Amino acid sequence: MLEKQARGILSKIGMAKETLNQIPVVDLNDFRDPKRRDSFTETVAKGFQDIGFIFVKTPDITPKLPTVYDAYKKVFDLPLEVKMGYERPDIHRQRGYTPSGAEIGIFCQRSGPDGKPQHDAKENWFVGPKLPDGHPFVERYPALYAPNVWPTEVPEFKPLAQTLYKDLFTVGKGLLRSMEPYLGYEKGFFDDIVKDSPTSLRPLHYPPVKPEDAENTVWGCTHTDINFITALPASTKPGLWVETRSGEWIPGMAPPDHSLVQVGDMLEYMTGGYFRSARHRVDAPKGGTTTGRYSSALFIHARSNYEFQVDRRLADDPAQYPPITAENLLYSRLQAIGLAKQEAREEQK
Repeated sequence: MLEKQARGILSKIGMAKETLNQIPVVDLNDFRDPKRRDSFTETVAKGFQDIGFIFVKTPDITPKLPTVYDAYKKVFDLPLEVKMGYERPDIHRQRGYTPSGAEIGIFCQRSGPDGKPQHDAKENWFVGPKLPDGHPFVERYPALYAPNVWPTEVPEFKPLAQTLYKDLFTVGKGLLRSMEPYLGYEKGFFDDIVKDSPTSLRPLHYPPVKPEDAENTVWGCTHTDINFITALPASTKPGLWVETRSGEWIPGMAPPDHSLVQVGDMLEYMTGGYFRSARHRVDAPKGGTTTGRYSSALFIHARSNYEFQVDRRLADDPAQYPPITAENLLYSRLQAIGLAKQEAREEQK
């Protein structure tokens, strides 16, 4: 029954000729209302198809952000030598501090002057889940489920980051659950995929840029997100740009009281390209800025042992999407962007 219903909806949406050129805005409460549910799911699906991004109403998160970003500022204002003491290159920087210049966007390997890589100017901190003692994933994937690293100099950072982690996870899972009946999947299908996953919160700081350096500074170079789906609250400054399916670049600043939810590479892979993991970037102001930009991204992953099998109803060419585990998809990207070294991964096995 669900599959037949889904085929009908997919057919109707698939035949729509008009391509979105703006990120749609939705309210999860509409999914809970039977009268507005179909309109909601069609809007989300169309947004995931054409752009890969959705603005979701989250008024409960907005009041918390000033306090959260104040704590972020305190962390990133710490002396560099202090922050570097919290760096964990041995686990591919999947916990703790990552300095500016450590990461290269997947489409920026040769985009700099003379074909050189363009390194991101951003710095960030990774916060992951804590699985129960004895959980098999902790032993099997030690780098992805390592203990968190907390800056003792800013004690409020830990509880604020943990609360935001939970809030954004709720939003992201809500969007995924709304797609289950649309795609013909049983209730709980996506919950099972993300259960016990190495989902991580990434507090981000894009540092101030002098006017004379602005032209050659990249806050966040062009990339897609490797994970399943990403949830982000409103940042403190504009700068995010998103490429639509038609190739147009549009601004991605969330409206007041809204957060962003975007498709990641894993969800695109599973749907055979039906849902789109959009290229996006974060631009520094052309004239420079004396204040930094603060943001957060919750990278919701599939559990590491999950094997992606492409949905053949959705893929134009299923042969392009052979079965692959979430772990291997993730590590291939971590190596490509410079965060993981093959030899370090071998040591973890």
